[in-house]
Amino acid sequence: DALKKAIGRERKRAATDMKQFLRSSTYLKFISRLQGWDRKPKFHHSASQPIDDWVDELITPYLSALWLHPGWHLDPISHSIELHSLRSKIRRTRYMLENIKTRCRSDLDIHLRQFRRLQELLGDLHDLHVFDHLINESRIRISEKQKNHVLHASHQQQKQIVSLWDFHSRRLLRLSTRRVLSRRISTHPTKYLHVRVTSTE
Repeated sequence: DALKKAIGRERKRAATDMKQFLRSSTYLKFISRLQGWDRKPKFHHSASQPIDDWVDELITPYLSALWLHPGWHLDPISHSIELHSLRSKIRRTRYMLENIKTRCRSDLDIHLRQFRRLQELLGDLHDLHVFDHLINESRIRISEKQKNHVLHASHQQQKQIVSLWDFHSRRLLRLSTRRVLSRRISTHPTKYLHVRVTSTE
């Protein structure tokens, strides 16, 4: 009960800050520019090209940045900043895949579910890191005994999340999984055949 009341006070402060931001000149200028672009949008010249001819090139940078992110190989609890960055990479890649999935040769739903699951796990872990920070900085005011109790519960939950993260991330990072995803994304099956033949000569 003490924790719920303390969190309630913190939420009220956060809501007040958000209301002030939504009335700020910074936000209102951003909305104005966005509405201006919506009325008269401007595109790059490449936007006139058929999207089916460029699906591979559109998604490759997202996948490369994702697979090579160092966060995959770090302890999620002691490297929260890097893992939060990885979560952003997973989210962006998932959104891009959702946008192009109707253009691909095969169904991507199983891969999208994997990305969504990993994103949710890192999101839950990040929330607990923020919660721990609020407790340790005494922004959520509770007694020392209550503080130790809730931090212990938080750390136990973090260990459970990390265990699930290790299992699901290893599955996704397997070479076979990454290759299957690449094949399913491709809209040009002959391109990959040509690359394999050329590379063996």
